[in-house]
Amino acid sequence: MYAPKNKLNAEVTFTPGAFSFTLSESSIWSLYNGAEDNLTVNYTLLDLRAAYTFGAKVPVTALVKVDNLTNRKYEIVYGCPMPGTTVMGGIEFKF
Repeated sequence: MYAPKNKLNAEVTFTPGAFSFTLSESSIWSLYNGAEDNLTVNYTLLDLRAAYTFGAKVPVTALVKVDNLTNRKYEIVYGCPMPGTTVMGGIEFKF
């Protein structure tokens, strides 16, 4: 229950110089989410991550991540909608 029958994840990364761009895809098929009609749901999500690494003694990376890029409406548990497009940013230090 609440586990998809099929799931596919794919990721492509492009790194020109100090920049890095990653596009991730997750497809879910035949997920029973507790709906009263016993139907299953299917959905595909796209996420994008963009980063720039500053060259220094300690590398510092500034990044922006966008989840659910296409603003897909879906429910893993019936009656509990998942968030639409969300944007996050951050800084990463590597020691």
